Amino acid sequence: AENAAQLSSMRELAAERGVAVVIGYNKNVAEYVRCGLASLRTRSAAGGQLPRVTLEHCNEFSPGAELVDFMRGPGGEGMLHNMCCHELALAVSVFGVTSAAVSRVTVDREASELIDLGEGKSDFAKVSFSIDLSTPSAERPGGISVSSLHLSADRCGGNFSKFMIGPSGDPEESFSLPDEERKVWIKKAQIEDPEIRPYFLQQAPDYALLKQTFVKHILAGKDGTPPGVVGLQDAEEALRLADMLVPSLKHCWATNNPWTPP
Repeated sequence: AENAAQLSSMRELAAERGVAVVIGYNKNVAEYVRCGLASLRTRSAAGGQLPRVTLEHCNEFSPGAELVDFMRGPGGEGMLHNMCCHELALAVSVFGVTSAAVSRVTVDREASELIDLGEGKSDFAKVSFSIDLSTPSAERPGGISVSSLHLSADRCGGNFSKFMIGPSGDPEESFSLPDEERKVWIKKAQIEDPEIRPYFLQQAPDYALLKQTFVKHILAGKDGTPPGVVGLQDAEEALRLADMLVPSLKHCWATNNPWTPP
């Protein structure tokens, strides 16, 4: 599905035929996310206001022709739909964020870059932004309620993702993917297959874990989808966020002002 409307049709068809669907958002089962959430739950139980939460996602493209070719080709869906969709899925399924609850979007221009791709098209090579909610989000099972969330993505920032708790640039805690053991495995795999994109290797073990989780759920005779993973309903809401954020972020970039819903 390229947008929320298409995914909505798929969700209705799946419901009509009694089919449970898990979307391949592997970060929901990733260790760095589980560790970050555990820390937030501990902080929440202790009382007081939760610090800023930042979800960062970086790829390892080289600036210039390689990047532009990717953004025009395989990554043509755009930064929000093609890359940040993983963090938006976390925002929905873990933090309870919905497009209807967004009250303000703010772009950090110094950490963002919009590239002209020609033929009237443009896309972010990197983007850093905050989402503020009109009311704190509903707490999801295993998740945490928030009143705001920060996302950061960079096509040329390296091959890693982070879950950071605390101020920008100086977080109190930071949890990363890949860990040191996986970094060694990735380097070895890259030598064996130099053509493979590094982020496929970074995410492969978590994709395998996600599939194993669903298979075990099925073999146990359980209905629906396993707890904590992304089904069609959450995937649809993640796409609704992406559909809303693309024009919102470009508005912020063009006007140098936050975006608020009409």
